[in-house]
Amino acid sequence: KDLEQKKPSNKVNEIDELQLTIFDNNSSEMKEIKKILDNVDIENMTPVDSLIQLSKLKQILKNK
Repeated sequence: KDLEQKKPSNKVNEIDELQLTIFDNNSSEMKEIKKILDNVDIENMTPVDSLIQLSKLKQILKNK
């Protein structure tokens, strides 16, 4: 009963705000990867399509 009566904590949100990134989110490579991922329809991809996409993303980072 005690657990049901307690209010949820915002501790997770506080931690997320303080989390450091390991990638430069403003780099041209990361912007390109984000654009590609935003346009990927994962619900209709075959396993081969997924591997091809992953290879493209890997190549973008490798050329950095």
